[in-house]
Amino acid sequence: MSLSGAVIILAIAVIRAATIHKLPKKAFLVFWDIAAARLLLPISFPTPFSRLSGLEKGAAQVLRINTPIISALRLIWLVGVILFFARFALCYLRCRREFKTSLPVQNDFVGKWLSEHQLRRKIDVRSFTGISTPLTYGLFHPVILMPKNTNWKNERQLRYVLFHEYVHICRFDTVNKFIVTVAVCVHWFNPLVWLLYILFNRDVELACDERVIRCFGENDRASYAHTLICMEEKRRHIAPFYNCFSKNIIEERIKSIMKFRKKSISVLVLVLLLVTMVTGFAFASGATQGKIKSGFVKVRFDDKNGQVIIDTEDPSCQKAETDTEFVYEMDGSTLHIHKNIPSELAD
Repeated sequence: MSLSGAVIILAIAVIRAATIHKLPKKAFLVFWDIAAARLLLPISFPTPFSRLSGLEKGAAQVLRINTPIISALRLIWLVGVILFFARFALCYLRCRREFKTSLPVQNDFVGKWLSEHQLRRKIDVRSFTGISTPLTYGLFHPVILMPKNTNWKNERQLRYVLFHEYVHICRFDTVNKFIVTVAVCVHWFNPLVWLLYILFNRDVELACDERVIRCFGENDRASYAHTLICMEEKRRHIAPFYNCFSKNIIEERIKSIMKFRKKSISVLVLVLLLVTMVTGFAFASGATQGKIKSGFVKVRFDDKNGQVIIDTEDPSCQKAETDTEFVYEMDGSTLHIHKNIPSELAD
């Protein structure tokens, strides 16, 4: 799953680099969702070809190691999963504890804005001294957190900021961030998964910027870009599950805003084709022939003198599995058992 996910992430990163200003930014969020699903869901669909047959067979050869080593690697992986989950959870809980000291905003403009942007989930706007840019947190009771020193008289800027955070809430970006964070914790050893985490968080903001420009009109691009510049802050610690107004590299966001154009039907068709291709590539598996039994076969071979040549139950016997066969190695001897043999013989 991690190997397949890495290939998908790399492919999406290439597509993103080539089409970042040509495709709708929301399309990249769909791509990252597909990659996260590949990392977390152990499912695949048979196709006439295997997308990773060469890599998977190579990985199977590499994994011909002793069981104690495999157990040690699993233990290291599990410790890493626990540590990263703890790191993100502690960061989240610490921020939530700090945010509880925020104060409700009692402002005529904010009250009117909230009445015009109602959802089934109640939205609160609060102010907090510990931040310098707006952010959103909460799933069932979302809160837009504004800096204490916000200029409440600049209504034009407030409309941009509040609507940007409103888009985060409507799209359930908190849920998507949680899913991607889980994928990062499970596959922490895979460097390309961290690339997924970085680019996903960037594209979440780019997609919201694009939605704001589409709502207010292309004539407001320069004004909105100026708002981003005014609210730029120094990078701080990772804050998972929160949607920050100015989290990404400001230069990328400004370029994206100024190059915004309404997309044609042909572009939308291209997006649909790319999504279909990426999904098919992510969850494709090689087609099977006949009945394939899973798991290793118990085998013992002795020579004419009664000396054991290969005993698959022996701890020193090295086991490996490829798409087509089971492989055993012991004391310099190698045994290959093909999977596509009658099930009664395998038994």
